[in-house]
Amino acid sequence: MERRKVNRLVTPPLTSRADAPNMRAMNVNMWDTLFNLVLLLFWSAMFTRDEREWAANPFLVNVARLQRGTVGFIQPVLPFLGRRMVALGCLLFLLLFRGFVLPANAEWGLQLGFTGARFQPGTVLTRLMFSVVSFALFLFKLWGVSLIYVHRTREAGFRPSSDALSKLARPFTDLAVRFRPAALLALGMLLAYALSAIGRPLNPGAGLPLVVLGARSFILALSGWVAVLQIVQSCLLLMIIGSWVSMFTGAHGLAHFCREWIDLLVGPIRRYPLRIGMLDLTPLVFLIGIGFLHDLLQGILFNSFRAVA
Repeated sequence: MERRKVNRLVTPPLTSRADAPNMRAMNVNMWDTLFNLVLLLFWSAMFTRDEREWAANPFLVNVARLQRGTVGFIQPVLPFLGRRMVALGCLLFLLLFRGFVLPANAEWGLQLGFTGARFQPGTVLTRLMFSVVSFALFLFKLWGVSLIYVHRTREAGFRPSSDALSKLARPFTDLAVRFRPAALLALGMLLAYALSAIGRPLNPGAGLPLVVLGARSFILALSGWVAVLQIVQSCLLLMIIGSWVSMFTGAHGLAHFCREWIDLLVGPIRRYPLRIGMLDLTPLVFLIGIGFLHDLLQGILFNSFRAVA
């Protein structure tokens, strides 16, 4: 399969058998993702025009309460700063905090499409760069999902799921639709350069002409966006499992939540349901199809990457 070929040649596991002596090193990737979710709480607070927008969305109302409570708890300590500046201060503090608390024996692996880089804590500047690049990659993936499902911000409010995604992906979704692909690719190219500059890249490009490096960065940015399909696939699988659980438990709230997000993720294909009795196979067919599309596109991009290497 093309996908296995790509993974074997380009992105070996960040912890392989050769790294067995370092197996005790802390794997921070899962905690890193959870930390980025916390950072998103303060990042989104900086771009929230009106808190009532979030409270009106059933999927964001609890997030809005947490956001308001956290910022409101800190704001009395800094009464001379506005709400957005307090959120910015918290964001910067947490970025610094993550860099400093990373243990010396930890190895931080960051991924962009079919490539990535490994990092180990070093100087203060290196630690800070780790933290910033990690959160930037998280935003890149979130914005990549919004590029697929949020086409017009004004129309996003008609569906709670797309409205929630639109608000969480600000300020990217505040851009005009025609500028979003270029902005996302520019961020992806910048991240590809950052991974090669401050880490140990899996695909080093030292000594290559500038034009070749630019072409490689462009392909890696496209690969990073295509990899977002795996996130969509994982989210859809979770929603399918959740919908099955709601069928057997009678959890109507869970059923509504899963159905809403499944309808968003499946998109227009939902209009042409494939049913066997009462069982709707449309999400499962879409799940298989999107996996095949991911493998196909990544295979094409990988071959293009090798051609310009």
